[in-house]
Amino acid sequence: MSNCSNTQIGVTPLNDLGTGLYLSKYKGGLYRDGLNVTPTIHLNRGISVASHIAPINGKVTMGTLGNSVTSMISDYVISQAASDVALSPDLQIVNLAHGGMDIKKVSDPFGIYWETHIPAALVAASITWEDIQVLWIQTNDRADDDPAPAAFPVSSWNRVIEWKKILHNALYFFPNLKMAFLTSPGYMGYWDQPGPQMEPNNYENAFSVRDVIDRQITGDPELNFDPAQGVVRAPWIDWGFYPWCDGINARASDGLTWLCPDDVQNEGQHPSPTGRAKMAARILTYHKAHTACASWFLA
Repeated sequence: MSNCSNTQIGVTPLNDLGTGLYLSKYKGGLYRDGLNVTPTIHLNRGISVASHIAPINGKVTMGTLGNSVTSMISDYVISQAASDVALSPDLQIVNLAHGGMDIKKVSDPFGIYWETHIPAALVAASITWEDIQVLWIQTNDRADDDPAPAAFPVSSWNRVIEWKKILHNALYFFPNLKMAFLTSPGYMGYWDQPGPQMEPNNYENAFSVRDVIDRQITGDPELNFDPAQGVVRAPWIDWGFYPWCDGINARASDGLTWLCPDDVQNEGQHPSPTGRAKMAARILTYHKAHTACASWFLA
């Protein structure tokens, strides 16, 4: 059962924290120096990458990768997008997420996700690996799956390694992939389960997303997307919406809250239909406003 009394954990979302500090040491913001806006140079590079996206088999296909939460939200993104006249008629969003696929499973190129689940989803959607040009990826590591989880910030450094593997997998399996938008998990304080709790683990997952994006911005060759700079190892990446808020406490930046029982199912882990619709709307709004998406996402 959900624990609706766990309404907050008392930490500030990264996009509200800014130059403030988490644990009196780790700066906030979605990018370095407490900033929340894609650095101009990186954004311009993304716009350049986007200029090479054109329909394949009549469609620009955006796939979604991740776990059960991602899959649930993806279905609502697809449903809302179908009636959104602001979106390109060439845009096709396909749900490739699957339950139980945490960051370690998504990072394993020889595991069941890449070998079985994604191929089945592609067949069901009548598309091929070659059709995918853009990805939205949301996953997390499961604190309850690890009997001795590493403490923060070591846990975040470990996740960066897993994110790199995911991006390498994605570029290998989707040969026409150009861009990927990464999302950390949302608030999960309402999940009352034995063992290690999901907060502040879910909150801390965002630091690894920020760090892997920062590493691409600062020229990590393992994340290079520009053939002029060497071997291409990853798509161009950026945030794909930051969903974490401290439960009932509205984010100062945009008023986002996550409520129980409204936004979660009875077990407190997965989003309810209301929660899925809320997150889907935020994701679509985010991508409609992202300059690097304009040429292929909008009508």
